[in-house]
Amino acid sequence: MIRTPRRFSKLSMQEILSQNSVVKETLPDTKRLTQKNFWAMLNQYNVIVLKKENYGKGIGILKVKKLGEDKYEVHREDERRVFTNKGNLYSFVMDNTKGAQYLVQQHVALAKINDSPFDIRVIVQRKFGTDNWVVTGKYAKASAKGFFKTNLAAGGRVFPVEEAIRLSTIVKKNDISALLSKIDKVSLEATKQASATKKFKNWLIWGMDVGIEDNGRIFFFEANEVPGTKGFNRLKDSSMRRRIKKIKVYNRKMRRRNRKKRR
Repeated sequence: MIRTPRRFSKLSMQEILSQNSVVKETLPDTKRLTQKNFWAMLNQYNVIVLKKENYGKGIGILKVKKLGEDKYEVHREDERRVFTNKGNLYSFVMDNTKGAQYLVQQHVALAKINDSPFDIRVIVQRKFGTDNWVVTGKYAKASAKGFFKTNLAAGGRVFPVEEAIRLSTIVKKNDISALLSKIDKVSLEATKQASATKKFKNWLIWGMDVGIEDNGRIFFFEANEVPGTKGFNRLKDSSMRRRIKKIKVYNRKMRRRNRKKRR
């Protein structure tokens, strides 16, 4: 697997993906965190999420909610704190960012399972030497109790996608296959768009994070160029894990063979 010493900028990736009309419709509004953008986004959406620009696994994520005139709530990990002063709120936010580059993003009201929001990890792969991208697996990840982020590193739980949808607050469950097809389509379109760039033209695997609102609307959150696949180990059905691993093994073998030919 190709690895980079530092995660690619999430904002730069979103700019790449916004060039695809299918993906663009699903992207939440996202800007680099500045004081101006913080207040503008909070006033526009009432709820925003602050996340690190270059790192994953949900580290350092904050959710800020406007409760009323000069009253705000900050949700960090499983703790909530209320502020009644704008200056104190922003100082708290800055203290928590610790000088790192952050993004401010429109909060998406994800569908829930037993009061825990969930989203979906989609793995997309191609075999070395081909341009045929295929969805090889996906699972739902729901937040731990009291948390809003779904990352497994933060105690998130794993569900088969179909089961998650059936258990969730999504209103229309009568055509799960159509919803899954939409998720696959936006994931494949995002993969093709990202892989068309010079930086990622040799990539063989992506992990896409997709969310669903109660009304069935899909949001595309993130393209992970170095995706973790351990969540598949928690599923009873091991077929997706085996499929993903099989292609990984094949690609490693073909890369080694290709390197030997070039010597």
